Amino acid sequence: MVFSDSPTLRPTTDQIRETLFNWLQTDIANANCLDLFAGSGALGMEALSRGANQVFFVDNNTKAIENIALNLKHFDSTHGICQLMSADHFLQLESPTRYFDIVFVDPPFGIYDLAEWITKIEISTMLKSGALLYIESDSKVAFSKLNSNWKVSKTKKTGQVFYALLEYSI
Repeated sequence: MVFSDSPTLRPTTDQIRETLFNWLQTDIANANCLDLFAGSGALGMEALSRGANQVFFVDNNTKAIENIALNLKHFDSTHGICQLMSADHFLQLESPTRYFDIVFVDPPFGIYDLAEWITKIEISTMLKSGALLYIESDSKVAFSKLNSNWKVSKTKKTGQVFYALLEYSI
């Protein structure tokens, strides 16, 4: 895969990606996914390689989106859609046709409050009931800030990386 070198770009490690997709093994086939803060696009590309129906790659970095588009072309994938825009802008778009089964949220470390982003994603109404949300951070997320629509399904810490899988139900 091609991706640009950037101080804020931190592709998910192979070990963490393997754990994540083991968690998702029964859910990924035919899923509609959102790779928010896509960066290298590694999570969305892995989802496509494991049978996801479609992945929206969203990032505000032009070079990152260009590289993801190149990788999609290289792998001859027509199931990836690149969106050059901020995560905030994407979540504010009105589109009744975008309902996601799985959302990957892996922003640059130390910049974003993930509990706040989880709420923004929920408010966007882009989630199907039963949707799964993967989060990755450099510190544990304050799950106590989340409303009762969220169930923490799995959590793990590897090195300095905390990651979790949450389930959404309405």
